[in-house]
Amino acid sequence: MLQTVDGRNAGGYCVAIIAGALAMLGYLVAFPVLRWHRRDLHSFRRPLWAGYGSRQARLRGAVACYLAFGWPEVFMALGWRSSQTRQALVSERDEMREARAQQLPGDSAR
Repeated sequence: MLQTVDGRNAGGYCVAIIAGALAMLGYLVAFPVLRWHRRDLHSFRRPLWAGYGSRQARLRGAVACYLAFGWPEVFMALGWRSSQTRQALVSERDEMREARAQQLPGDSAR
């Protein structure tokens, strides 16, 4: 067992330092991930979310995961990136953009 000069247990101190360092590293690593995740969730307009759950609940979940030392947000964002829900939303968003693009050139009544 590690002992400090005054006889205290240095092992507990080392564990606390390592845990704090991991928490700080988690916050640093997860911050850009949180920004991307929130921006991606906001990239889908509200009408697209009908039938896919609550966008606000997902945004709150992302922040809650970030506040839990950051690391859970990294895993949540990775799961979101590869989820079927996101793929369906991307597909519907692309269809809406194509439909809007087809309407604009044909609108010669103006």
